[in-house]
Amino acid sequence: MSDDAFLALKNELLPVALVRNSKCSEAERLAGFRIHNTSDIRRAAEAIRAVGVAPVLIKGGHLTIRRDRPKQSTSWIMTET
Repeated sequence: MSDDAFLALKNELLPVALVRNSKCSEAERLAGFRIHNTSDIRRAAEAIRAVGVAPVLIKGGHLTIRRDRPKQSTSWIMTET
């Protein structure tokens, strides 16, 4: 996505969205930092909510949260801070 399209998404579309559904890579770009663990996911969701979007759903299928389940797909939803 071009920088102009990204800025339009972030500044014009997100504030009027009813829910934001992102892959981790998209959430990283919106939040402005890399996501490595569940704490980062929460911080990213809070950053995305700061532009007026609630709830925020972040799909983290590529993250390995539990070493005993490396292929486990996990998603997180934040409805309140």
